[in-house]
Amino acid sequence: MSADQPGSAPPPLNESTAAEVFRVTADTALFQALSPVDPTVWSSDRLVFDARPKREWRTLETYLLNPQLREGHFLYLCPGALVLDEHAYACMADLLERAGELLPVSLNTGRSLFLLNVTICVDAVDVEKSEWTLSATTGKRLELKRYTMLPERLPESTLFKVVQTVRGDVLTLTDGSAADSFIQRYRSANLSGLSFQRVG
Repeated sequence: MSADQPGSAPPPLNESTAAEVFRVTADTALFQALSPVDPTVWSSDRLVFDARPKREWRTLETYLLNPQLREGHFLYLCPGALVLDEHAYACMADLLERAGELLPVSLNTGRSLFLLNVTICVDAVDVEKSEWTLSATTGKRLELKRYTMLPERLPESTLFKVVQTVRGDVLTLTDGSAADSFIQRYRSANLSGLSFQRVG
């Protein structure tokens, strides 16, 4: 399985590795996912994550959609956010807190979880050099498929968002000099539940 495929492991990091952008998502093919106990949440903006803080957040009650799948340290809930358990938080607290805010989520099994709302959002995409899905009728740019970044605009945070996909993609950037990148920490801590798809 290549590094571009969901569920695959990211490539080893070394000094010869060029800077690469990865989309970070929960691996729903192999690991459990969540859903709100209160279905009316979906008709509100409570689970819309656009890099703005959720100042009035209340603990979100959830249940497992697919309990027959493997229990991961990260679980899927919705686009634009990452949900993680206490062990993942203990392993990655400094990286996560640098990237945004951690909001409480409860699981009906009694498991305590955190939702990472990434609030670092930068205008760092080279729009002309990036690869887009275009409208067949108008030629309008519809979806950003492959990112080309402007290096001088990238944040120090290892997790971030960009303006063009702020409600959907959580991104991470890694290269051979990133000894403590998000991917490297995830791998060294033997965490599970995420998929890394190279998008630039």
